[in-house]
Amino acid sequence: MYNTSQIADFLGTSRQNINHYIRQGYLRAIMVDGNYEITQADYFSFRDEYYDTNKRHKKRGIAKKLSDEQISMISNIITDIKNKKMSFDNFKEKYKDKENIIPQIQDFIIYKRDFCIKEDNKNGMKYTDLSYKYGLAEVTIKGIVNPKSKEDF
Repeated sequence: MYNTSQIADFLGTSRQNINHYIRQGYLRAIMVDGNYEITQADYFSFRDEYYDTNKRHKKRGIAKKLSDEQISMISNIITDIKNKKMSFDNFKEKYKDKENIIPQIQDFIIYKRDFCIKEDNKNGMKYTDLSYKYGLAEVTIKGIVNPKSKEDF
């Protein structure tokens, strides 16, 4: 088991960056007595899959290599998100089983849902109707349609 300082030394970066990668889910770790511990297998997996040690090409951090299939799918996802004629249900059905290709697919599905909610609201749908249609609490719908700015907190 390695701690975050050791991983930082191995990769030539700061301990804060390693903690960031852990919090973002790129590097698997377990909490032991208030400190993160990383297995050798998790370190090698992170290093090989996400971390670019060649700083000439990437100045910092995460550099996940995407396959042609992933790039094509992300392009299709973005096109479908912008497509106002594609309903949220159709979008969700089309991409729900693609998690093995695009691990972040749930983020895209939520983005499409929020996009559709905002469009439906612009077209005159009420919060209660949106709540029923998308299966979310009315207060959640209001937060999506009218997000609070940082000054409101």
